[in-house]
Amino acid sequence: MKPVLRSMALLAAVGIFGCKSDPSGVTPDETPVKIVANPAVLTVAQGASKTVTIAVVDSNGNAIPAEITAVAGSADITVEPDTSAELVYGPDGVPHANTSTRQTRFKVTANNLNAATITVTSGGLTTTLPVVVTPTQLAATLSSTTPALGEPITVTAPAGLTFAPGATITKSTTDTTTVGIVNSVSGNTLTFVPFIGTADQGFAVRGVIPSYAPTLLVNLDVPATITVGDATTVTKIAGTDALATAPEVPAPAAGQHYLLFDKPPFGYAGAGCTGPLGDPCNVYKITVATETTFHVTLNWDNTSDLGVYFLDSNGALNTGVGSADAAGAPTPGPEEGDVTLPAGTWYMAVLRFTYAGSTADPTYYSVQLDGQ
Repeated sequence: MKPVLRSMALLAAVGIFGCKSDPSGVTPDETPVKIVANPAVLTVAQGASKTVTIAVVDSNGNAIPAEITAVAGSADITVEPDTSAELVYGPDGVPHANTSTRQTRFKVTANNLNAATITVTSGGLTTTLPVVVTPTQLAATLSSTTPALGEPITVTAPAGLTFAPGATITKSTTDTTTVGIVNSVSGNTLTFVPFIGTADQGFAVRGVIPSYAPTLLVNLDVPATITVGDATTVTKIAGTDALATAPEVPAPAAGQHYLLFDKPPFGYAGAGCTGPLGDPCNVYKITVATETTFHVTLNWDNTSDLGVYFLDSNGALNTGVGSADAAGAPTPGPEEGDVTLPAGTWYMAVLRFTYAGSTADPTYYSVQLDGQ
């Protein structure tokens, strides 16, 4: 039999539960009508505690004297009376010391990751308060903690946690600086590409969903550090020298992002590149079911002149869909532009123009696609 926690109180909480001297002149009828709680739903981090204040009110919303019982619905939480601070809340919403009456307040401690309940009774009244226990960190499995520059990291969440489609990677739960781009999300796995210059860096995932609270999104630090290789560790992506073998990349929907790192040589010598553009390219296949618009950002690590263009399914250059090339003097980047691809198969072509002054291949380049 579970222990019963009892507390007698003259509940005169101003503002939250009504007041004994109602400013409207309505006299409390002293008849218990319902049990009310503040907050009505508790979200508590595992291992932490929060308080809930409970009262019985009459038909006018005034708190009245009552014996209140609070029982934890499972071992996932612990419920006990909290007498550490007896406060009332004034009209200004600020807690003040209660020198004349006592509120009924309980401390709720989160033990296990789960959804739990508190059953509250007073006389013939009963109500159930929901409690959600949230994790304090993401004990995930990482495919690598020392990836080469451009190498995706796959994050696998433990059982009971999944990732929201719009999950993002930041420096920590308190620092919103983006340190990687999420390329894909599927259930409890997330793949992201960390940015260059990330050495012995922790990270957080924003947008983790507990299976027992599917409408709740939490932000969690990952208890691991990653060290990303420098530019010399970029691995050449296979197949970029032919349309038939071009690696496929997604065209991100609105709010989604995709990042890739690659390197020379630029090996595709098809007419769509070497004809109108004058130089060979690296090609990447993009298939879109409906017209899709995204922003392209091309970066690289020297002062050569690079650009991004798009070829149709036959390999012909189509400048009408957009590009990322200012066609100016060599710069260290970035090149940016908006692109709108009609439904069908397309090829993203990245090239270096080999005119005088742009004769050195970069060590690497990155292409980021941001859905619009």
